[in-house]
Amino acid sequence: RLAAQFVGTSFPMIDRAAACRPGFAEKHLAALSMRGLPKDGDLAVLAEIVLQAKALHHCFGAVDVYLFPRTLRCHDGGVRAIARSHLLPSICVTAGADRTVRIHNVANRQCLGEFHGHRSVVSCVALSSDDALLVTGSFDHTLRVWAASTAAVVHELKGHTDSVMGCALSPRDVLIASCSMDRTVRLWRLDTGEPVRTFSGHRNWVKVVRFTVDGTCVISGGLDGQLIVWSLEDADTESPIREVLAHDDLVLDIDVSSPTLLLSCSRDRTVRLWDYATGALLRSQASFPFAWATCVR
Repeated sequence: RLAAQFVGTSFPMIDRAAACRPGFAEKHLAALSMRGLPKDGDLAVLAEIVLQAKALHHCFGAVDVYLFPRTLRCHDGGVRAIARSHLLPSICVTAGADRTVRIHNVANRQCLGEFHGHRSVVSCVALSSDDALLVTGSFDHTLRVWAASTAAVVHELKGHTDSVMGCALSPRDVLIASCSMDRTVRLWRLDTGEPVRTFSGHRNWVKVVRFTVDGTCVISGGLDGQLIVWSLEDADTESPIREVLAHDDLVLDIDVSSPTLLLSCSRDRTVRLWDYATGALLRSQASFPFAWATCVR
């Protein structure tokens, strides 16, 4: 970070030195791009500077020091959530504290679309598998389903009595799962926006919710340190099939990317791997002494 700040403060001086090429530091040096720079003549030295900077950037990158980090300004307030396109690697969607949702092309750093409608912080976002629909949740207690191409609101989902913290889509885009400060996990139909079920069991805010790979269960993590597995196969019960006191502090994120394995991180400064089918802890890894992981993938 200090190295990047040093380089950043040097940009005005570099621009003055390269006055014959206005914006050289920002357009070429920061982006490590030689596009448009002459390769011969008096200004060829500018291309050589970029080449040398690129070599330094890659050398320092080997030890996780990035002199020219690629940044994208997304929101006027903090970025609260991000989701990547399933079809185009350069496209992502962000949700912000400024109450907006935005679509970005990270390759050229352009904002492709902006969604307005939530009345408070937008805390989570999920994309359908065909990128046609966006699902967002907000501190205004609602979720919204948007048409990605037109920014039109398809459904507004009301039912939570406190801020929505997380949302997820089932593997076949049939159901939406949401979790909230009201300590509940709720299921909704994506096509109609109708509520399906409500799960209660956490003793504090529910921070994150995920579907299992086969779509038969929903797993939630809360500020009570618990991971709870809820079955979707038995429509007559709303009781959890498994509860695990997973961490000594807040569960901040979980990831379910295989049929039985779950990864969780917590403010107790650990990242843990679980077999959620049995509740067995397979591995626990401590993070840095004075920091903790806030997300896992």
